[in-house]
Amino acid sequence: MKYVALIVFYISLLMNIGCNSNNTTHTQIQSLTWSTVTVLSEENTCIKIDNYDDSSTVEYHYHGTIFIPKPKKTKIDTLRIYFTMAEKDSLFNIIKDIISNPVKPKRECLDFVGDLKLSIYYGGYKEPGSYSQSAEYSGVCDWDSLSDKTIQLHRILKRKIKWWQK
Repeated sequence: MKYVALIVFYISLLMNIGCNSNNTTHTQIQSLTWSTVTVLSEENTCIKIDNYDDSSTVEYHYHGTIFIPKPKKTKIDTLRIYFTMAEKDSLFNIIKDIISNPVKPKRECLDFVGDLKLSIYYGGYKEPGSYSQSAEYSGVCDWDSLSDKTIQLHRILKRKIKWWQK
């Protein structure tokens, strides 16, 4: 009888410790702050906004058009842009809302017209416990008029990147 009580005590102790460690891990994951936000538009423009660095990058990949054939080497123009912390937080909240609450396009286009890929990375690159969230819209014609949040996102980005149209 003494041994049965001791075994039951140890089993309940192990179960209690095991359950508590899982809750700690879950709260640690939720407390990670975002590290990078990426906006990929039309497979041409890639905007990377870093939460820890004061500069962000815009890469434009020139693939050619229907009338001008694809060049032998893909031309990449890179531009550094600077966001304030308030702008970074606004962009993060807008992108998180677009990812969390997807919208159905009002009209559909061909698969290769109107692409938008959004990603949020939490934690350091390949660190234990790091994770990402993403959403992809394709064939939506003009993604900048997809919803109120995409309109806000487009306005902020267009204000910072003068030559950017989409």
